[in-house]
Amino acid sequence: MELGDKYSEEIEKIYDLHEPGPRIKATLVTVIYEPEKDDLRELLNSLDDQTVKRFETIIIDNGTDWPVKEMLQRHKSVTRYVVMKKNYGLTIGRNIGANMAQGDILIFLDDDGIPRKDFVEENLKAHRKYDIVALRGKIIPKGDDIFSRLAPHYDLGDEPHPYLIDTEGNSSFKKEYLLDIGGFNEELAGSGGHEGTEVTYRLVKNGVEKDRIIYYPKVIIYHDYISGFREYLTRKTLRQSEQKDLLIEQYPQLYEFAEDYEPPNIRSQTEPSERVKVLLIKLISHLILFLWSNLRKGKEEK
Repeated sequence: MELGDKYSEEIEKIYDLHEPGPRIKATLVTVIYEPEKDDLRELLNSLDDQTVKRFETIIIDNGTDWPVKEMLQRHKSVTRYVVMKKNYGLTIGRNIGANMAQGDILIFLDDDGIPRKDFVEENLKAHRKYDIVALRGKIIPKGDDIFSRLAPHYDLGDEPHPYLIDTEGNSSFKKEYLLDIGGFNEELAGSGGHEGTEVTYRLVKNGVEKDRIIYYPKVIIYHDYISGFREYLTRKTLRQSEQKDLLIEQYPQLYEFAEDYEPPNIRSQTEPSERVKVLLIKLISHLILFLWSNLRKGKEEK
């Protein structure tokens, strides 16, 4: 599928690197921004080694300071490379990939996520077996530090069940349904936050049954939640708070809707001493968020 004039103001250049194979079933979209070379290389190697080959990969580049194209040309799983004029954020990048896609299934993968070798195959199996509209998979942290304990939603157990899309960097959709609602919300700029919850809400409001959006544990990637406290504070606390405020203005019932999705009762594998550390990190970050929010409100009232 071609874009026509849509997004022509945002796109700098489109490179068709390799011909997609026949009878494409899925399109994998990865949006990159200043990726680490080793991370991107490992991701691309994992895509080359997938157990099925009937998919294409579109890389959307929001900004890099090294020759990404040279690396991509060495990987035949990458069919198209799109260079943006500046960093337009994840949602616009994903929508560009979705509108270019040939596959009926859209798979979204973070640029520092490493998919298991059956990642594409399991996405296709899930859509075929369960007749679903969307899924989110399981995420296993690459490392084993305290910050990986801050994302209990990464692993919701070993059984599929209805759930909202809250791991957008490991998710997939039937293309026609996602495009029918206009894709991801492009007002949610930057590195994202709550955009999957919002997409789930709009899909359901557009007539999709809630049980056709699921958690599927066999779709697995390896990915670290954050690298340290500073990133947790800026990306996961302050920035996502801003995104949440914006979404509440647009959809006052959104988070009440999200609370209807009950996560399974999974026994925590975290040691008691580590649970205390996790609690302290969350308390400190929420205290900073509280102070920052009050400071922002004070400035707005002046």
